[in-house]
Amino acid sequence: MNYNYLLVNSVLNYRVRKFKSLQLLDIKEPKYAEIEKIIRDKEGLRITSNLLNSLLEITDKSNPRIFLSIFMFTSFPDMINYSPETSSEDSVEYNLLKFSKEIINILHKLSTSSNSLYSRVLVMRFRYLYEVMSTLFFEFKKRDRLGLIEGLIVSYSEVEQFAETLDKSKELDETTLEHIELEKKKIMKRLEQLDGVKLFNEVRERKQRVIERITNNVKENMEKAYWDSIKSKMEANPPDYTVIIPLLKQIIIYIDSALEYNKKYVNEVIETIDLDFLNQKIEDGEVSKFDIHDIIEYILDTFIELEPRIRLESNKKLKEDKLNKLMTSRDSELPKYLVYFFKDMFKRFENLVTETVEYRKMPLIRDIINKKKA
Repeated sequence: MNYNYLLVNSVLNYRVRKFKSLQLLDIKEPKYAEIEKIIRDKEGLRITSNLLNSLLEITDKSNPRIFLSIFMFTSFPDMINYSPETSSEDSVEYNLLKFSKEIINILHKLSTSSNSLYSRVLVMRFRYLYEVMSTLFFEFKKRDRLGLIEGLIVSYSEVEQFAETLDKSKELDETTLEHIELEKKKIMKRLEQLDGVKLFNEVRERKQRVIERITNNVKENMEKAYWDSIKSKMEANPPDYTVIIPLLKQIIIYIDSALEYNKKYVNEVIETIDLDFLNQKIEDGEVSKFDIHDIIEYILDTFIELEPRIRLESNKKLKEDKLNKLMTSRDSELPKYLVYFFKDMFKRFENLVTETVEYRKMPLIRDIINKKKA
């Protein structure tokens, strides 16, 4: 007779009886508080750990808290989001509940078995069920964690939107702001505990990219509508060329921004273009393609003068192409040409102003500007 086998079987029977004494196997009308109390009890955890060590070949896989959680799942299936109406047979929650019930059934049989051979069969079955249940449990926890993180991300976004709404309505006082910041810190702390900060940042980055894309689309649509409106007015009968006056004013603003510390030159530009005189000629119907040519040529000359010398040759070619296109276009094509010209020059002047602003930020240039101002 194998005395070692008898000893192992005897220890197993003893540990099964000790586990049965916890009364988890005999609860008829389960109550959450009662089961939770048993699960949290140190002695209960010790008894459960001993039982698992006897039942499992690999003891480092035994986790008494995970094992005891099956009594929660089977008593309160909604804890794992199980619903008889919505949970399919291939879902994690359905199978987690199914295997948990089978494990409890095995324990019931072990607690009443007096046949050592039958008990060994039950133990082998238990090991298989426990392995599957553990895999399902960790999959559920992973999904549950992601669900919690997603919920916290939504909550953070809602808090921010609430703050923005109050700010726009001028109802965001200092006390309310403190409460909002405190709530945001609480959410971030919980995200840190769930190791969800990385996902939080990724979601916010994606959201920002979506907002930027939508904003750019709206901006593009508004710009298109703006230029279409200008073009249609110039194509009217009779054509309304007064619409180029605001466009020329914008060009002057760009030049003024690029020459912030040379107002004399800016005044010279204003006098040369002479918007009042041009507007009068347009209203009197006396403006010609040659008048427009002179204005466009002056704008291009000014742009070339403000641009870095390194782009001189390419800008000369730009001027030649634009003037040739103007003079070779038919009168009916003039509105289309002017829209094309101003759209392109706005972008070029915007880039010029940006470069100029960055240039002024350089320490040496900033010192020179400050000395001139002094």
